[in-house]
Amino acid sequence: MNLTEHFQGLCTRPDGDLLEALIRAHYAAARDNANLSKQVVGEAAVGSGDFAKAAVAGLLSFGGLHGPVLQARSLLRNATPEKISAILSDRSLRIPGWGNSFFKNRVDPAWDDVVVLLRERPIWQTIEMIDAVVKSYGKTIHPNAALFSAACMEEMVWLDGTEMLIVLVARAPVWALEFARATQALPRIPFVS
Repeated sequence: MNLTEHFQGLCTRPDGDLLEALIRAHYAAARDNANLSKQVVGEAAVGSGDFAKAAVAGLLSFGGLHGPVLQARSLLRNATPEKISAILSDRSLRIPGWGNSFFKNRVDPAWDDVVVLLRERPIWQTIEMIDAVVKSYGKTIHPNAALFSAACMEEMVWLDGTEMLIVLVARAPVWALEFARATQALPRIPFVS
């Protein structure tokens, strides 16, 4: 079974190349960066000793400041220069899907293959428009994993509300390794029946 078949029914325009690049990028970003969700998994692993609980904790850390995929998708659907300007004018607001804690002057290289594929699609014009408005305000931030994930979901016409499935599928192996690292030195607590 290929990836497109595996996720059949979740999108109306499946794209195996885009889906594979998206999963590889999430995996690499989770593996190579000390991002919040991986840290949360490590802490929950220490606290609970249960991978399922740790993985759920990692998933629950998304949205808001860390990985706002749903918010970035909404932005892509509704973006106009005026709306982006209004967000940027309010210093208490952030543009969902822009900015990166690990790569200040460029896009995270884990996302290079996704960027190449997205540049060939209509959604790229929206990304460029938002980025131009962001840069016109003197901001030196760049699109990030949340934005690229949202753009892929839009391009594949992914089922609303299920976007985080890809994040979970892609990052779970890295989270499992983080769980193992965090729990290897912990004392074992037996289940007694």
